[in-house]
Amino acid sequence: MGNKLPTLIEPESLEILVGEADFDKKYRIIEVHFGTDTRPEYEASHIKNAQFFDTYSCFEPTKLFPRNWPEPEKLAEYLSNLGISNKHNVIIYDRSEFGFSFSARVWLHLRAFGNERVSILNGGLNAWKKKNFKLTDEVKTFPKADFRIKENKNLVKNYDDIVKCLENKTTQLIDVRPIEEYNKGHPILGHSYLPGAKNFPFSDLFDSKTGKIRDRVEIIELFKKAEIDLNAPVIFYCNTSMSASIVTFSAFIIGHEKIPVYRGSWVEYSQRKIQEIENQSR
Repeated sequence: MGNKLPTLIEPESLEILVGEADFDKKYRIIEVHFGTDTRPEYEASHIKNAQFFDTYSCFEPTKLFPRNWPEPEKLAEYLSNLGISNKHNVIIYDRSEFGFSFSARVWLHLRAFGNERVSILNGGLNAWKKKNFKLTDEVKTFPKADFRIKENKNLVKNYDDIVKCLENKTTQLIDVRPIEEYNKGHPILGHSYLPGAKNFPFSDLFDSKTGKIRDRVEIIELFKKAEIDLNAPVIFYCNTSMSASIVTFSAFIIGHEKIPVYRGSWVEYSQRKIQEIENQSR
């Protein structure tokens, strides 16, 4: 529906889009949250046409996956009920400092399950407010649509994939957590990162002066400085694959569109390794 939008959309561009007479035919906007506790914030003030998107509605948290990957059927039903199809251009934003903490994960979900026409608002709601663009308390609904799952399994890796990578040593494993978490150590495993993993703090991707993600040239330089070869096999991970999704997004906007995240990340990996050690000691 309509031309595909840039993957990274600026507030000025979105402000023009929401004023188009046929906006509803081509586009959908979602404000991403994890849980419904923050719904009152959305209802009081949000971007025109934006719908509340509760990521928890699409999965069941578990010990290994506290912020789980969505269940395909639940995601399809949820999106359909919001009036979102595979053909809509979907613009995502959240209320985090730079606008990517939740948005990047849902951006990846939609791509992994059947819609490549997905954009993130650079700087999120904060950037929109800085421009003094209009907000509304009108909660708009759309007719039910038909979102059909077309799964792209290449965008997410599981524990078995990581084990194979560690055996073959042909894939770069990139830990995108803060350096303090990477270096803090573990009482049982010793190290607090996947064996051989290199650290690349996701926060380096943001410019505190602009409140947005850094520009293309700066992002390229960051990866180059960290000696990460995006043309070779690489997997990003963090604790639950939330921050890893941000780094995957940054790689996407500089031309590397197929880099996956490790779904379970450190939370899953560390628990599984501890269980293996305990089983061996019995």
